[in-house]
Amino acid sequence: MPWRVQYRDGDQHLISRYPTPELAIAGACGLIDSGFHVFAIGTGELSDSIGTAEIAKIYDLWDRARPG
Repeated sequence: MPWRVQYRDGDQHLISRYPTPELAIAGACGLIDSGFHVFAIGTGELSDSIGTAEIAKIYDLWDRARPG
């Protein structure tokens, strides 16, 4: 089942799709680095998604684990 990342670019709500949860998380972190507001990661409805608070925690862990 494909994973999706929902994010905002200004007033537009956009979705990126990924084949695995690991790639979805890496994609979401990359979007955050690029200045986008990521508000959901998951496979189903928005109510079944990883939300904004959890995404911030994941991003913090991802950012600290980066080399350099």
